[in-house]
Amino acid sequence: YVGLTTKSDSVMGTSFTGTPLQYQVTFITPFTDTSYSVCVTGEDPRTWSISSKATTGFIINSNSTLAFTNSVYWQAIKNGEA
Repeated sequence: YVGLTTKSDSVMGTSFTGTPLQYQVTFITPFTDTSYSVCVTGEDPRTWSISSKATTGFIINSNSTLAFTNSVYWQAIKNGEA
């Protein structure tokens, strides 16, 4: 049995910058390709989206300019079956 690679972490809302507020996720160990899925949830009600998906990470977009301080959680998992 070989499991699928999963990466996850959280970031505080105060780490988001720009217009709209965004955060660059950078993996410690890159995926081998961009065939992975991302789930983003946060303690603040936002319509989260991602962009610039690469083997080394992706950008979380809050789709808002309203500042927030609560945590945002992300998970990235390699696509496929195990």
